[in-house]
Amino acid sequence: MSRIEAAVADEQALRHLLDRLAARVSLDLVEVRSSSPLHHDPIPGPPRRRWVLWAAITGALVGGAGTFWLAAATAQNYPLVTGGMPILSGPPLGIITYEGTALGLILATLLAVVVRARLLRRVPPSALAHHLAEGRIVVSLPGEDDGSLERLLHEAGALEVAWTGSWPDS
Repeated sequence: MSRIEAAVADEQALRHLLDRLAARVSLDLVEVRSSSPLHHDPIPGPPRRRWVLWAAITGALVGGAGTFWLAAATAQNYPLVTGGMPILSGPPLGIITYEGTALGLILATLLAVVVRARLLRRVPPSALAHHLAEGRIVVSLPGEDDGSLERLLHEAGALEVAWTGSWPDS
């Protein structure tokens, strides 16, 4: 299936374009790209889940628990008795657990961002990338080249419309 892209000037034009598209296509298939953050979520509907937040919390818990277990197991399997001090001591275990928590949080957040933003997928180059450099917004969606979708985008206020390669697999 082909992919069509349209460039719009600002967020108001984007909302108008998405309102017109909602009757024709599922907005779950629409991809909105901008060179700067948008003030509002352009795709209406229920709030999106916060996968990155939950991945970060899970990574922190797994990292902290894993490094605590690693430090405690290492100290008990290779005991070094020095001056009558305990084998498992709070401050060293705390420091190692803290560092493992931070490492788990960072790695899980990085992985979640890469997966959630689909940064590893192959996408054909955009024909309208120059609009992003000029501060405009680019909307991509799958469609067939029958002319009606292109007319709809132009009527909805698109500055430029271009057909590009095949739609990438999600």
